[in-house]
Amino acid sequence: MKRLVSQKLIDLFRKYYAENTIDPPELISKREVGYMTFTGEVIRHLRVNNKFELNLLLREADPMHVYSSAAYYKKPDERKMPEKEWEGADLIFDLDSDHLPGAEKLSQTQMLERIRDQTDRLVSEFLIDNFGFPRSSIRVYFSGNRGYHVHVSSDKVYRLTSDARREITDYITGNSLDESAMRKSMELLRIVEGGWPSVIASKIREMNASSSITDAILKRAIKKAREDHAVLIDSPVTYDIHRIIRMPNTLHGKSGLIVKEIPLEHISDFEPLDECIPEQFMDGEYDIVLPEKIRPVEIGGIESPKIPGRHRVRTFMAVYLVASGRAIFP
Repeated sequence: MKRLVSQKLIDLFRKYYAENTIDPPELISKREVGYMTFTGEVIRHLRVNNKFELNLLLREADPMHVYSSAAYYKKPDERKMPEKEWEGADLIFDLDSDHLPGAEKLSQTQMLERIRDQTDRLVSEFLIDNFGFPRSSIRVYFSGNRGYHVHVSSDKVYRLTSDARREITDYITGNSLDESAMRKSMELLRIVEGGWPSVIASKIREMNASSSITDAILKRAIKKAREDHAVLIDSPVTYDIHRIIRMPNTLHGKSGLIVKEIPLEHISDFEPLDECIPEQFMDGEYDIVLPEKIRPVEIGGIESPKIPGRHRVRTFMAVYLVASGRAIFP
């Protein structure tokens, strides 16, 4: 049964790659490329020189997941990291809705909305307002399943060490907030505006604190600022300078949805479960079997079945339910 399920998914994924030409990430010849097969085998340390070679690989390998490195190497196909000769790396952020507080109580739509809002905040409040990155250096992608990836490509970040990237994640998550440091920073607000000191000062004003800011008040303000403004990123993804991440425009193997780029002005109203369905999966229907009752999901404006048994559904719904492990092909 598992072999038949995998083969149907392979055929559907194969159709997508056969009918689409995937544009590679910039400087693809300097990036490590890898993929996972439907049997779970991970193939890494590949070098792809151009669009032709990439699409040939995708059509021959039948991948379930496809990745490329955030890093640039002189020899990306060497198997040992030191021998690859690291030259630099994009700054990458991974936001996963599974990390949201109370995620287990949220519907899939609610989870995706909240992590979308976190992504919007990361881009607008932190990367643009706090760090001053130009909009042209930032790219945002739906991960294809539960979250978003944000890529920063800039001369300012390429050579940052792992420790430097860790400091960036500590700032964004609020882990670096220190009461004594914040007090000193807030004393300089007449000169330096913005960032965490400004946010914390606004929280103190909301608390109607007197002119004397006690340690207890400052501590409460920092806690509230962190709760309201910090972004829940997966920090190890950012500070791992050898990390591989999903390649844009490929399919996520656990959903059948596209890893799709989102214009920055479109983040706040982006609807991934409508906008990332492959055209190849829009036509036709398949029979599926739900082994047990599931929490219904809504994709393409259609709610999935939830009762155990055999159901006839649209192709994209069948792919999603089977790829995510909720259903099987009969």
